Amino acid sequence: MGAAAAICSILAFVDPRLRSLMWAALPLALFSLVRDRKRVFAPVLACMVAVPFFGGFSLGADSVNYYAFTSSLLVDHDLDLTNQWVRFRLEPPPNTSAGVPENPMSVGPGLVWSPGVALAHAWLVVTRGRVDPLRLSVPYYAAAAATTLAVLLFALLVLARSLAERFGTAEARLAVIAVATASPLLYYSFVQPLMSHGLT
Repeated sequence: MGAAAAICSILAFVDPRLRSLMWAALPLALFSLVRDRKRVFAPVLACMVAVPFFGGFSLGADSVNYYAFTSSLLVDHDLDLTNQWVRFRLEPPPNTSAGVPENPMSVGPGLVWSPGVALAHAWLVVTRGRVDPLRLSVPYYAAAAATTLAVLLFALLVLARSLAERFGTAEARLAVIAVATASPLLYYSFVQPLMSHGLT
């Protein structure tokens, strides 16, 4: 049931034709959490995806610089971002010694987002949705954002489990709640999920 909630939530977030699925995802997620408190990853992920679904997220600051790697890796199978800069209507930065425009941002987030964005593209192709040849449109950005949330949630759960083994469950939960709420983590997860900070 939790997995169904997560799938519905992510599909609603990624595919504009399926936005109404979110109204099924949230009750399923809550019911799953009440029913089984040990398997929380999928239902909590469904609830987390609902935050940027309803509130939106930003592509400002350095987001497109990080995401450009995902587009280039999936479409061009290289790290030459020339066509991505043209599409973003940004002035290309100076060329590297290899003759391609440089990108001062790290490639890591682009690699992490690639499987989620590839799955979103496959879904849109199979269901005859609106695809973008460069993977530079809202459904693809949403898939990358959902991937950030999934990685972040997984990391927090692993941290909680690791701390619980050494310090106890209550202390571990308190520590993880502090990490999530007393740092910019929530901002870089829900408002700016296409920057590297939520993943790192």
